[in-house]
Amino acid sequence: MIIPQSHTLTTRHLNRVFDNTVATYKYYWFLGILDACVKQGKSRINVWDIMISMVTNAWYPVNYFRLSFGKSESYTMRL
Repeated sequence: MIIPQSHTLTTRHLNRVFDNTVATYKYYWFLGILDACVKQGKSRINVWDIMISMVTNAWYPVNYFRLSFGKSESYTMRL
């Protein structure tokens, strides 16, 4: 997956995050950033806002579908 280039943001580093996508939390982290930037229009993001968004986005699949992130992610994201 290649993220499009931007004149205002260096996307090369962001693209490297998704080189190894074994960990599900990366997707929820990225959704949290997108939520703050696109939906809320923020240019500066508080880490706690990203974490709250991650938990909020993961809550429904975990509870409704009984989704389990597995043992490999038990220390990175506890819900």
